[in-house]
Amino acid sequence: MPASDELSVSSVYEDSESSYKPSVRSTSSVDEHDNSSKTSINLDTSVKSLDSEIPSKSVQSKAVNYNYTAPIEMSKKTVLSNKRIWDKKDSCLFCEEQVTNFTRHLARKHAEETEVGKYLALKKGSKERKHLVDQLRKRGNFFNNIGGAQKIKTVRRPNENAEPLTVKNFLPCKFCFGLFKKNYLRRHIRKCTLKKDEIGGKRKNIQANAQSLLLAFSSEDTKLVEEVFPRMAPDDISLVVKGDPLIRAFGTRYIKCHREKHLIAVVSNKMRELGRFLLAMRKSEKNCQSLQDCLKPELFDKIIHCTKVVAGYDDKSDKFGAPSLVLKLGTSLKQCCDIAEYLLLKKSASLIPSINTSQDILNIKSVENLITKQWSYELSTNASKELYQKKWNKPAFLPLTSDIKIFRNHLLSVEKTALTNLKKNPMDLMSFRALQDTVLTQLILLNRRRAGEVQRMLLQTYLNCSNEVPQEEIKLSLSAVELELTKKFKRIVIRGKRGRGVPILFTPKIQKNISLLIQIRKHFCDKKNEFLFAVPNSEESSLRASEIVRKMANASGAKNPSALTSTKLRKQVATVAQLLNFNDGDVEQLANFMGHSKDVHKSFYRLPESTFQIAKVSKFLLMMEKGEADQYRGKNFDEIDVNVDGLVSEESCNSDTDFSISEEEDNAEESALKTATELHNISIKSISPRPKIAQPQTSTPNTPQPRKTRSNKRTCKEKKFNRVPWTEDQKTLTTKYFQKHILLKIPPKKK
Repeated sequence: MPASDELSVSSVYEDSESSYKPSVRSTSSVDEHDNSSKTSINLDTSVKSLDSEIPSKSVQSKAVNYNYTAPIEMSKKTVLSNKRIWDKKDSCLFCEEQVTNFTRHLARKHAEETEVGKYLALKKGSKERKHLVDQLRKRGNFFNNIGGAQKIKTVRRPNENAEPLTVKNFLPCKFCFGLFKKNYLRRHIRKCTLKKDEIGGKRKNIQANAQSLLLAFSSEDTKLVEEVFPRMAPDDISLVVKGDPLIRAFGTRYIKCHREKHLIAVVSNKMRELGRFLLAMRKSEKNCQSLQDCLKPELFDKIIHCTKVVAGYDDKSDKFGAPSLVLKLGTSLKQCCDIAEYLLLKKSASLIPSINTSQDILNIKSVENLITKQWSYELSTNASKELYQKKWNKPAFLPLTSDIKIFRNHLLSVEKTALTNLKKNPMDLMSFRALQDTVLTQLILLNRRRAGEVQRMLLQTYLNCSNEVPQEEIKLSLSAVELELTKKFKRIVIRGKRGRGVPILFTPKIQKNISLLIQIRKHFCDKKNEFLFAVPNSEESSLRASEIVRKMANASGAKNPSALTSTKLRKQVATVAQLLNFNDGDVEQLANFMGHSKDVHKSFYRLPESTFQIAKVSKFLLMMEKGEADQYRGKNFDEIDVNVDGLVSEESCNSDTDFSISEEEDNAEESALKTATELHNISIKSISPRPKIAQPQTSTPNTPQPRKTRSNKRTCKEKKFNRVPWTEDQKTLTTKYFQKHILLKIPPKKK
């Protein structure tokens, strides 16, 4: 290979834990066939685990992170002959020098090293020898890359005339540490020679784990590296999150307070929110490279502006795209201020800060004070208004009673089929899963529990729970039916929202089905899985109850399966309970069973306000409009009775009168109707409906029909009629009959 004219670039990476010194490792437990695997490094996701595998030098210095601004080392060709220029240099793992002939350098300079001795002992040209030197080369280049090198070395150098690539397009393999294009990383891992060294052979979250290799983490970040970072998408936001110490400290403290595994996603989301905010701050202010740099009082206006950018604020409409993000960021930034102050004090000698540290702490306290006093006026008040306004006219679709019956019957039929199949064949996995799904869904339907609470129920919690014996006074106060229920039902308490203990009831039939599931679960579920509703062949996963309820609802044939969710079922219970005559004690008992406070029950779970106002308050308003308040003294909403039929008939009568006469007739008969209208108004008030007055009108077919007055409520209520306009003959006859009264303006009297 031709020598290169380029100057060698010395590595700046000098880590006391990741450097190498000659040593002898114990290899007695490793087969001779696996010589290539002896030099491998077991690494899950962190550089720390990598460092622990490689013996360290006695020199102590500071670790440097991956240089994301460095260019990629490119391959070149001659201008005239268009031939490749052999100028590639590799970094030596032992002396950190840049060498062109890597194998010759190992043989001449590092023959006394253990790995090099194994390499030299192998037969020249053998496959094992090539694999071993390839591993040493990749590891040396990896340490060069994460040491802040001026040029990044990849396994295959891209051509300088090809499509331009940046450092973010490459990620290392977690087994051999070679740097590959991230789009081809999964394909490489399939055939990586060191893949067998991974415990369990898991290959999930490949790019996320590879991105974590490029950053140095402290021992306090172990939980984040093992649980949170693997689930993050390997993008610019996650890169900022993993590289910022204050955001990592925020995630570490959050995960310490919330040990539940299902809250890992919450930790990841909160950290990414801060990462998005920091990216916006970097664009707005060049000096803000870390989150702690942003915590200065003179940058408070920038903080407000960047929060609006992250929340999708629109200046024209004066609205936020994500108003809830404003509230979350305000809380997270205040917590970051507390953490930053704690970290600064922790680094100070004897907890006495220096002059510079005291100024930083003062700035952080000032920012926290500004957020506490000014955040609501600048952002959160308007964001909260938007959140509530969106809910005002949002319809609440609760499940229908008929759909719940159809849903329950479907669950019973699936349960019956699964039990029949399991009796014939206890090893039937599909029937086992079907019985799991039906039992889980029936528990949610019966107890109206949140889906996540039931799915995370532990096996030992169910097995170790014993029924409490009620006190004698309580027994005497119960009816015979209630006493029987206390004997047959089983009650256990599980973890609910915000760490509350919430009860859950089991019917005798459900208890029998769960006993069968526990009896045969050894054939399908791993012994290490602690969940009652465990996913078969999984060590730490439980069934997803929300997906199961959705699947069962769609298969049940209900009219509105989208309304059959755990949240809407809970609201349906509160709605039905409102129809009953519950006192405050009963409401409190129901709220405690549902796992929330009495105020939350009234505010969010009861009958929708629109229905209540239309059905209840409207009766009171109609009563006040008619002046009948004295008739309902001492009564409640339910005891107020308004004549709705009379209200409807009056509306129909008015509408018929308005639209029965066409516009042409109005224009033609306008002058003739003036007298008739006056006559009509007088007669409505005073004419007696006796046969003497009505008889001449009914004797001839052309006489007008007797009008039904508004005072005759019974007739108007029993039968609706359409008003017909008077004919000319009727108007003439009536005017002639009441001519005297019209001229004297005297109403007719009874005879």
